[in-house]
Amino acid sequence: MEDRVKRVFKDVWGFEVRPDQLKAVLAALEGKDVFVGMATGKGKSLCFQSIPLCLTEPKLVVVVSPLRALVRDQIHRFQTVTGYKGIHLKSAADIRSFREIPDKDVRLVFMAPEELTSSEGRSLLDKPPLPIALVAVDEAHCIPQWGTDFRTAFKNIGSLRAALPGIPFMALTATATAAVQKAVEKALHMSDIMDPNKVPTRIMGSLNRDNIFLVRKKVKSMKEDLGPLINMIREAEGPANIDKHIVYLGRKQKLMDVWGLLVSSCKPTTKGSVRAFHADMSPKAKEDVLQGFREGRIRVIVASVAFGMGIDVPDVKGVVVYGMPSTTGQLYQVKWLLIL
Repeated sequence: MEDRVKRVFKDVWGFEVRPDQLKAVLAALEGKDVFVGMATGKGKSLCFQSIPLCLTEPKLVVVVSPLRALVRDQIHRFQTVTGYKGIHLKSAADIRSFREIPDKDVRLVFMAPEELTSSEGRSLLDKPPLPIALVAVDEAHCIPQWGTDFRTAFKNIGSLRAALPGIPFMALTATATAAVQKAVEKALHMSDIMDPNKVPTRIMGSLNRDNIFLVRKKVKSMKEDLGPLINMIREAEGPANIDKHIVYLGRKQKLMDVWGLLVSSCKPTTKGSVRAFHADMSPKAKEDVLQGFREGRIRVIVASVAFGMGIDVPDVKGVVVYGMPSTTGQLYQVKWLLIL
């Protein structure tokens, strides 16, 4: 099996499998629960995307993902590289349609926790069109961060295990503090205090990134705090002259204030280069902003912390966390430049 995993990474993904990835994939293929803590950009998603490619018979991987923008990126790459399909079930109607008229080329099934734990989602797990090989919970730190009040369906994911006997769960996060790890494993029933031998395989890589550094600054005024970014925007003749930046804020009102300040610094030729991203926007509006950022038409995004979670945009030059993050985990999630 180890040789097969190595071949999949080499022949399909195009590079040698890393030791942590190999350990995670082999454990899941052996039916073991896995907790994966790896830094952003280290290939966490390949740990579950590789599972159906390593099997000798068709099986599904069910992926719990918190954000739609995350899913689109992963499906696009999976389908482009492997030739198999990924599907995003966003509603009860989508789930019913897939259950009644299944596509046998599908290997990854993405759902938000709300859909997965619904009656339709549970029906799909009871009678899937193909056997389920794995349930992967991507961005698993959302379980303790959001599961108590914001999106309570996260805390119910573990209850699905009764319908999935013998099927391993894999939790993945780049925010793998000891507290997060313990909370996730407990919520997903990966450990059993009555059975000390029941523990997940733990992959705990370093969260350090050598190409990232942190700078802390004392808050003075909005114009002064964001001065370097404002000056770059003000002097730019066109979008290409503005380095890609993300400015993170915790409250929508302040987010909109910062967005307004940055937009007011734009010349007519760069007016559309600065956009806001927040929870009250429609899914289409959010996707338009993300796509514009990927393509380079949008250069600066003023956003809530949900933006950027798992998004693959390699040419971001700087990140500003404007204000104190609510947790150290949020700081790991967004990184780069911190203003306090």
